[in-house]
Amino acid sequence: MIFDTFQEQLLGSCAEYNVTLTSTSSYDEEKIQKKIEESGQVGKYFACALQMALVGFGNGNYGNATLDDEIFSIADFISEQGGYVDNDEGTNFDEDDITPKRVIRVFRWQIHDWIKNHDVESFLVRKYAGRSLRKYKHFIFPMAEHLVSTIEEGQILRSVYVKVDNMTGSHFVNRIDRVYAVRGLLPEE
Repeated sequence: MIFDTFQEQLLGSCAEYNVTLTSTSSYDEEKIQKKIEESGQVGKYFACALQMALVGFGNGNYGNATLDDEIFSIADFISEQGGYVDNDEGTNFDEDDITPKRVIRVFRWQIHDWIKNHDVESFLVRKYAGRSLRKYKHFIFPMAEHLVSTIEEGQILRSVYVKVDNMTGSHFVNRIDRVYAVRGLLPEE
């Protein structure tokens, strides 16, 4: 039997229960940043973030980063710091766990500044953006959906990911739309 009204159900309001809601989003940027700072390896983390955001990564290949002429494996470094690489999609992490995407996200403002100050482009700009969007290169890189501040910027980045999805069969736009919905950056229909 399915109850049609609250009164039919007779279960009561449940208002007296002291329920604490737990977020399904397991990301706490402040805790991750603190963990990075406490490691004493901020420079190496930034080198990893910059390398992954500008050159790219995926399919188990994270490549190497270079800091002060020291070349090191990104995957090895993140793993040695207690972070996680090569995880299945949908893996649940603790709010302060370090992953490649989380490292990029923490350093998004620094990556944005680096691009502007060094006149470089991410792989997304080079491979997917096209000439007309190159002037927006400072916010076209992975995890920049957490950086853009206007609907226009958001739609420019989204258009690049539409092209990525169409060319590779990926589904980045779905995630970006969810981020924009939370951040109030979806255009009105």
